[in-house]
Amino acid sequence: MEYLSTINKRFVLLGFLLLVSINLLAQGSTSFFKTYTGGLFDYGQGITQLDNGKYAVTGSTSSLGDNSSKALLMVIDDEGNQEWTKGYGGANSDWGRRVFHETGSGFWIAGYSNSYGDGSFDFTLLKTDESGELEWEEQFGSSDRERLWDAIRLADGSFILVGETEGTLSDGKDILMMRVDEDGNLMWTEVIQSELDDIAYSVGEYNDSTLIIGGVSSDNSINQKGFLTSYHIDGSQNWIKFYDDSGKSVIRDISFFDDQIFAGGSVVLSGNDYKNSWIIRTDAQGEVLFESIESWVGDEYVSNILALGVERIYWSQWTTSTEQSIFMDGPDVFINRFHRGLYFFGFAQSFSGIDTDEFHQLVSTDDGGFICVGYCSDIRTEE
Repeated sequence: MEYLSTINKRFVLLGFLLLVSINLLAQGSTSFFKTYTGGLFDYGQGITQLDNGKYAVTGSTSSLGDNSSKALLMVIDDEGNQEWTKGYGGANSDWGRRVFHETGSGFWIAGYSNSYGDGSFDFTLLKTDESGELEWEEQFGSSDRERLWDAIRLADGSFILVGETEGTLSDGKDILMMRVDEDGNLMWTEVIQSELDDIAYSVGEYNDSTLIIGGVSSDNSINQKGFLTSYHIDGSQNWIKFYDDSGKSVIRDISFFDDQIFAGGSVVLSGNDYKNSWIIRTDAQGEVLFESIESWVGDEYVSNILALGVERIYWSQWTTSTEQSIFMDGPDVFINRFHRGLYFFGFAQSFSGIDTDEFHQLVSTDDGGFICVGYCSDIRTEE
């Protein structure tokens, strides 16, 4: 644990349990481990740091009185203490996936909901003022079921929303991508469709005019493959690369450092049935430079990746491996540290309890550290 005393990290999990604080650092800036009590459907999905050092968290909560699942907006101080919480949505299920903030303008939450229209899930984007009072909410989609997985905000204030659409209008699941301006007006829509399921799990802004999207798709009718694709912010595609040399693969998150792309997910190797944690580093055109695969007995995957430096490639690992899990009653979650050469660099820490634990977003903080948000079980230790 010596490494924990030299850098600044923060971990936030939302789950069905009481507020708990654990001091992870002996020195340096404030860090914390917090859990926030709630109902059966309380999940942390996204987080952003505000200009004043506080944080805004989004996700889903059923703890606001009417038993329906609401899109969550919670503001916490720089020590993780809850300042206020609000929920948004209708009578059914509403999820916040990513949250954005602009000082003086307020908050935007990107997510999905089936509380409106024909009752099928649609992408949603809602806007609040600085105190969390709802100003407007827009839905984007079709009569099919849409699920948003990731979103980013561009320099001009517009948003890129990516995820999936599934139903009678599509052949299984298809990739759905949209650009929406800061007032909730749709600018363009793109769909990627193959004969197999297609899902966009992650999007990042590579430079002022270029987007990188990662997920799973197919370039034939036989195998699903992890992919990276490059798009211009006007909605035109630059290139697409599929990755399957080692087996069936999925890309779940991407990050950038030194003009290169770091992508993490899972791969099923030939000869076994397990998902293995998988990371690739590519150049700007998606050509693989390095690859790392962790092979254990049991399913595991990289749920998030954050590249902060040559020796600071962090990734969260969801695992059911009997060789790695702390508790055997559900998936556990780890944070790992790698070198940019994609070899282990001396740091791994579990943040697990009984039952299911998972992180959903890792973002950098203004002091050079990072913060993670997700959910965890209500039992932290075995009795």
